[in-house]
Amino acid sequence: MSKFIQSLFSLIGAILKLIWDIIVAFFNLIKPALFHPITITIVIITAAVLGGIFFIKYRQYRKSAYYLVTKLSYISIYKDTGRYGEYLTYKELKNFEKDGARFLFNVYIPKENNQTSEVDILMICKKGIFVFESKNYSGWIFGGDMQTMWCQSLPRGRRKSKKIYFYNPVKQNETHMRYLRPLVGSTAALWSIIVFSERCTLKSIKANYTDAYILKRPDVYKFLNNILSQPSANDLSQSAIDHIYEILYPYSQVDASVKKKHIENIQSRFKKGSEVSVENPSEQILSDVPAQNEQDSIQQVSAVNISDENNTKLL
Repeated sequence: MSKFIQSLFSLIGAILKLIWDIIVAFFNLIKPALFHPITITIVIITAAVLGGIFFIKYRQYRKSAYYLVTKLSYISIYKDTGRYGEYLTYKELKNFEKDGARFLFNVYIPKENNQTSEVDILMICKKGIFVFESKNYSGWIFGGDMQTMWCQSLPRGRRKSKKIYFYNPVKQNETHMRYLRPLVGSTAALWSIIVFSERCTLKSIKANYTDAYILKRPDVYKFLNNILSQPSANDLSQSAIDHIYEILYPYSQVDASVKKKHIENIQSRFKKGSEVSVENPSEQILSDVPAQNEQDSIQQVSAVNISDENNTKLL
């Protein structure tokens, strides 16, 4: 072995020994503090508080209609932005259960050609059926009622932003209700509600469309409470509510093959090179462009053919 290689190995060994000595010295320095009774007490109390909070939230979730219908674990929805957004929206609405409202989630409504349309949340109550499309997004949201695609803009610093394009949720919910109507008949009114996260800012988006309402999540309860508190002779009876629930419940309990087919049908509608993945259905088309005039940037939306926070429920 040449002297150069020997010297190199010696240098590497010396560097590693120095790093190890520094780690040992640092540990010896903080060891008294780490094992001090006050430090140990703080760690135990913090762990107990965090564990208690998690246990309370876990118990609340296990008793919720969201869990009873979906059977999804708390950890799985907490890690899934879209599902967690649905659960948070349900939590805003669950007090209506005291008045007889019933909830369904991830309802796969049959369409023609053996396809399905997935509805995020259905609230069946005395005023009819509220059809919720949940968008648990952050950033700036741009869109217009006549545009096929809307845009989410996320800041990336230095006057640049990340653009994420998703299907117009108003049109998306129109599709849901079109295929929902034959299943429930003409008696129950259908209400289209688009719910965005409180973490986003809605830019140039009207709150009320002809047949849809766009709300932030914290505003949902107050808005619906105003509707439900209005007296009407056409209110559904509790037996009618329960009957509609029983009709639609099976569509929330479809097996994995139906869900897989739903994903395949959505993917088959896009070009072969589109960024849609069965393993990661929340994948979106991204483009980095200068954040110039955000009002102008929405004009790009109609030229994009995809996507949604969850492409498996695009239509």
